[in-house]
Amino acid sequence: MWARVKGKTENAIMAMEFTKAYLLRPGYIHPMKGIRSRTKLYAILYDVLGIFFPIIKWISPHKVTTSVNVGLAHIELLNGCNKRILHAVEINELAERNHLRRARKS
Repeated sequence: MWARVKGKTENAIMAMEFTKAYLLRPGYIHPMKGIRSRTKLYAILYDVLGIFFPIIKWISPHKVTTSVNVGLAHIELLNGCNKRILHAVEINELAERNHLRRARKS
């Protein structure tokens, strides 16, 4: 049911012809900077996955990102993007672009 509602919502948003509407499909988002889930099962799962995150990222970098990268990607999307559907790879690229932009301003 969740996937169906998500699909309908995404289709409705894209049909509204916003010039800057993006769909983010990050895969696994690893929480950073002390972020904790209030759902106990998720908190335990994130603790376990946290140990293996570097390995998961190495094995499947196109399917994982971090909460920091998702935030930076959202900020970078204000400058526009040629893709409207963004997966973890593109989210990570946008976050890196944001880092580079901020470094040039420093």
